[in-house]
Amino acid sequence: MISKFLLPVFCSFFITLTCFANQTIDGEPQLSKDPAFDNLIGYEYNLWGVKAENRVGSSEYEYTGRLFLDKRQDYKATHDEDEHFFFFKKKFANEEVFKIPGSSKSTKFISKGKIDKYYVALKFGPQWKHHQLRDILKNIDQNVGADVGCKDCNYKKNYYDLETDWSLTVYYRIKPIFKETESSDSQMAKTLLLALSEKEGFSDVAVVEQKTKIGPPKKIDTKLKEEKKVISMAELPVNYVEEKPEIIFKPIPEIIEQNLNSYHVLFRVLNDPHQTFDDLTHLGPLYKETFDDKGSTRYLIGNSTSLEEAKALEQKVKAAGYNSTILAAYKNGQLKDYIDSDIATTKYPEKTYTNTYARQQESTINTDNSEGYGRSIQFTAIGNGSKSFSQLAHLGKVYAEKVEGKKLYRYKLKVHNNLNESAVVDEVKGLGFTGAFIVK
Repeated sequence: MISKFLLPVFCSFFITLTCFANQTIDGEPQLSKDPAFDNLIGYEYNLWGVKAENRVGSSEYEYTGRLFLDKRQDYKATHDEDEHFFFFKKKFANEEVFKIPGSSKSTKFISKGKIDKYYVALKFGPQWKHHQLRDILKNIDQNVGADVGCKDCNYKKNYYDLETDWSLTVYYRIKPIFKETESSDSQMAKTLLLALSEKEGFSDVAVVEQKTKIGPPKKIDTKLKEEKKVISMAELPVNYVEEKPEIIFKPIPEIIEQNLNSYHVLFRVLNDPHQTFDDLTHLGPLYKETFDDKGSTRYLIGNSTSLEEAKALEQKVKAAGYNSTILAAYKNGQLKDYIDSDIATTKYPEKTYTNTYARQQESTINTDNSEGYGRSIQFTAIGNGSKSFSQLAHLGKVYAEKVEGKKLYRYKLKVHNNLNESAVVDEVKGLGFTGAFIVK
């Protein structure tokens, strides 16, 4: 039996533990601990169709590109096939509406207690659009597909081809999935929005700017600021959606030619020269280098003559979710070297590499195709089984296979499945491995 003298201490300790259990982890609000979020269990999403429009009277438009809608927790090169379509030389007529095969069936993703950790990403042409929980809740009752005959579409995204003056608009649907209760989905979405506004890290008001009336010129007091009306979230209608201007993405320029050694962060190599990576523009200038006629392209960020500055930028790029990075040295617009930032010095390096990538990947003797990778490329065979070849890290995963009965190791590169394998072979050969070939 607990002594009456120890009882207050025990109760105090229990209450303290209870309080800590309800606090956030790593500063992030634990939404699932709030009773208001118990009924949110998943997302339902569906690609419906694409409408083509032209302003200059061209008879048709040919388009090749990938379109997908996918749930995810962070950036990844792969995607689920449920809501995916690849257009290959598809010829659109003006005002044509193309329904995506399988548009009558939605994809459902259930993750009880963890759904707030996921978002739904749309990839269309060179553009990305990420739909977070708050956005999905706000748009639950929107209908933007009346002009194309889609009653359930609550989102649309436009891709505009500046050169041809054609635009393609994709129509799609994303909605939260709730447990069955007496409340409607709309009512529960509004309740969650109000709960979000009270959580740490979420704004509790919406700011709506009033339109400025145009009148005759008059003297303006520069100390006055444009009046803004502050509205509580509780005053907003259920179907309120904050209007945001459509962002027009500028194409990434080719790597500049300059008669000096420059350092850049290489963060992607894709078989697509039209990506924009607008989520990185705040970190520095973006460049690309398309190195074959198939469109295989290196994407880089930054432009510095200081290796230390390039290393600091690489850490910021990794923090933004791009983990497979390596420093690239250029001169006169030509790639000269890949540099492992862990051993880089301020002197322009020779072609030397370390085992950093090997330590990260723990190069294994494994020939099975892994998720996210395609076929393998054999590029060398040597007597050392612990080399890393970190200059190839951005192209895939390096591993070694021991030759039976010999002190010899075959080194192979398992290629990222979003890269053109032939283009990767050419790049590997260009890095000095002239005997590289695709393993059948």
